[in-house]
Amino acid sequence: MRQNSSILHQSILHRAMTEGKVRPKALLPVLLALEKQRVRGSVPELTGTWQLLWTSGIKTIQKPVEQLSDQPKPIFKNIQQIIDPDQQQLINQVNFSLLQISVQNSLTIPRRNRLNFITQKVQIKLGSLPSISFPIGKATGWLQITYLHPPFKIARGNRGGIALYYKLNSNSSL
Repeated sequence: MRQNSSILHQSILHRAMTEGKVRPKALLPVLLALEKQRVRGSVPELTGTWQLLWTSGIKTIQKPVEQLSDQPKPIFKNIQQIIDPDQQQLINQVNFSLLQISVQNSLTIPRRNRLNFITQKVQIKLGSLPSISFPIGKATGWLQITYLHPPFKIARGNRGGIALYYKLNSNSSL
């Protein structure tokens, strides 16, 4: 039963993502249902590049679903998260046509579903010019992986947000 439910919810995610827009009122209940299944995967499955598909933003997950706007939100095709436990790195990267901004973090994984990070530096690259890096305080945070069954990952952050990611270079495609 749990496996069939997971397949149904992943099918809904695939359909929602391929349409190019996500309606929060339709997507959020699917994410919450997947989280309840407690599928957490393993660290090797977590390793790689993940594309951000949808985020609630900070603390909006705490609002009742009926209070969320039903306006479609665009898919964030230019935001990626790179997780490399071997190098103890978590990189959040935003790509524009000529500009790339990366926030580089040191990473520890105290449990297979918890990522602790400390922000180390920001790197900015403009076209073919050499990149510039500069340190930014030692901001700390964590991500709780509440669902991990590639190609999808659901994470909750220490500031109250929930995010849906799609693993790039996986065997599945959107």
